[in-house]
Amino acid sequence: MKVKNKYTISNVSTINKISVNKQRGFTLIEFMVAAILGLIVLLAIGGAYVSTQRVNEVATSRVMRQQELRMANNFLIRDARMAGSFGCANVFALSGGAGVSIDQGTTKLNKNSDASYFDINDATGANRVFAAQILPSTSSVLTTMFNGKFTAISGADVVIFNYGINTQPLLTVTNSGINNLSDLTLSDVSTFTGANADARVVLASCNRLDILQKSQLAVDTGTKKISVNGLTIPMNKTGVAPSTAPSVAEHYAVQATLSNLQTVAYAVGNITNDLSPAGLYRFELLSDGSWSAPQLLAKNINTVSARFIYVTECAIAASSAGTEKYKLGTDAFITEGTAVVPPTGIELTLTPGNTNLDLNVENNAASNISTNTTDLTPIILNATMRGANVCANR
Repeated sequence: MKVKNKYTISNVSTINKISVNKQRGFTLIEFMVAAILGLIVLLAIGGAYVSTQRVNEVATSRVMRQQELRMANNFLIRDARMAGSFGCANVFALSGGAGVSIDQGTTKLNKNSDASYFDINDATGANRVFAAQILPSTSSVLTTMFNGKFTAISGADVVIFNYGINTQPLLTVTNSGINNLSDLTLSDVSTFTGANADARVVLASCNRLDILQKSQLAVDTGTKKISVNGLTIPMNKTGVAPSTAPSVAEHYAVQATLSNLQTVAYAVGNITNDLSPAGLYRFELLSDGSWSAPQLLAKNINTVSARFIYVTECAIAASSAGTEKYKLGTDAFITEGTAVVPPTGIELTLTPGNTNLDLNVENNAASNISTNTTDLTPIILNATMRGANVCANR
């Protein structure tokens, strides 16, 4: 039986053509189109990633700025609350004439040259300064503090606080004559010695403060005794008020303390020859009478303005609380009738500088955050001065 071959030459040729057509790859045009589409997708993903990273950098920068400002506010609150405090005495609380402050120093503190100056007794008010001041950046008081190593921003305010540190009660007291302090003993006298004889210490009780220079103290580190011979400092050893009121306010030994006079200042500017943007710095007068190096609290601060907060029209009774009025100003005190009203708090307004980042979203110029502008609104820091709220003493 003869079998007929179904595959002819013509059929084989057709099958081969079909096989070749089925194995054909992408054409060059198809490959280029696919590559371009892939590149577009990669560019879109890459652009989104870069934009996200920049947004994250800006967010991180803002968080860091907020942390810096929070730290600065913590320092400000602490210093403001301590302002005027020397043991049981508070300069603000004594502002109404209930006590005295006497500069016993051989070289008196000067309002126009010493940041540590305070005086609650000046009757005219021309030289009356409590424990806080707001000064212009050009004030002569700042010359010694800056010492050519710091340049404050022109037009910015500088804030100064004074209070006592290393405060110790008197263990024993020896008088000479009629209730005149001769010497005293403390548990630790180390902070009341030092090379700088101009450094100040404050002997304080509830209604009197005496400002002394270290050079006026004879300190015996062995017996821990400090002699103040030659100075007139009335001291009541018994703690019982005499039957006849003394002609001047006197210390009571059971109340008296000795402190180092601490002075701190806040200023906006730059360390000399530093090309970095201006910042908020804190200065501190050390117990040896020298100024510390500027401590940077917040970077990129263009300027600062400060105002005191005063409380007036105090309520007579607790039941009528809430009738007080608040005023703002820069004076060391204001008057309400015949009453002297010291500042109750302080308000600092910081104007932030640049973020130092450029954020360009979708190449839209209107949405850029440029290094030439600030993306933060002014920041307001408030702090209360403990003991200064005269309305609290009902």
